[in-house]
Amino acid sequence: MMKGRYINEEDIKNKTKYVVIGRLVENDLFGNKNSLGEYIDVAGSAFMVIGVFQDDGGDNEERLIYMPYTTRQLIEKNNDKVDQIIVAFKPEIGYAGQWHWI
Repeated sequence: MMKGRYINEEDIKNKTKYVVIGRLVENDLFGNKNSLGEYIDVAGSAFMVIGVFQDDGGDNEERLIYMPYTTRQLIEKNNDKVDQIIVAFKPEIGYAGQWHWI
C-alpha cells in the first residue's frame, strides 16, 4: 500500500462507494496529483479513492481498481454472480501452516 488504506470489513458491510486503485490508474487519471479523497466515475457512479497500491507483479496488476463486492452487487442490481475472489492474509501469521485437503 503506497497511500491510504485497503477496503475493510466495515466498507463491505456498509456497501461504501470507496475504491482502492493501482499506482498506474492513479498516474493515468490524476497525473502527479494525490488521488486520496478524490472521486472517479465507475459505471456512472462516483467512488472516492481511499487507497493507492503498487504491486511487484507488474503493470497489469497496477491497472486494477478494487471496491467492496457488496457495492458492486448494488451496481449490478443485486446480481449474485462473482467474477473474481481475492483472499488476503495477515503477514504476521506467516505463510507456513497446516493444509487440510478434503
